[in-house]
Amino acid sequence: ARILFTGLVILIGCLLASAIHIFQVRSIFIENAEENLLGHMQVALEVINHEVEAQKEATLACADILYYNQDEDIHSLLKRCGQKYNGYTFYFVSSEDVTYYSNGLVIQGDVFESLSGIHGYEYKDDFICITQAGERVKGDAVSYWIGITPVELKKYGETGYLLSRRVSSEVFENECFDYLMELGTCCITDRDGYVVTADSNYVREMGLDENFYDALFKS
Repeated sequence: ARILFTGLVILIGCLLASAIHIFQVRSIFIENAEENLLGHMQVALEVINHEVEAQKEATLACADILYYNQDEDIHSLLKRCGQKYNGYTFYFVSSEDVTYYSNGLVIQGDVFESLSGIHGYEYKDDFICITQAGERVKGDAVSYWIGITPVELKKYGETGYLLSRRVSSEVFENECFDYLMELGTCCITDRDGYVVTADSNYVREMGLDENFYDALFKS
């Protein structure tokens, strides 16, 4: 009986030691996984900031092209900007809210009113980069980064705005997102949680108008 009791005590002690060890290993694993995830997210954030900064530099450079070549045709200048910065589409909005495109198209419309209605921004003197949902292409919704900067073109009013546009979801093609996308989907939201940029998997499942926080509660 003593031998059995002693053996039972030893067995219970071993089980407790094993349980404590497993718990410690689990805690270390979770901690390492969280650190790894946060590290990848930090790199991804730096990539996003770099892409926005690159769009700012491209937009400001093309604003200089328009400013210092005001005798040339606006459509030709916009086309030159698009050729110089592949992946971007440039268009100019005059102070009278007339939009000029590189393909020669001229449209009278409420460009700024429609954008500010979505994002609540007022356009002042600084460069700003916002997101805009686009049309569906081959069944998938797309979103754009819109870079906006003021530029003076006397021929088209005192001050107009040069806008640059690029497909924002292309940022997820960077290899730094591979690990994150293996875990799930990637998206960028505004401060209220509405998805403005997302990878194709998220867009197919949720769409761009879905509130991320609401989607979490639903799941």
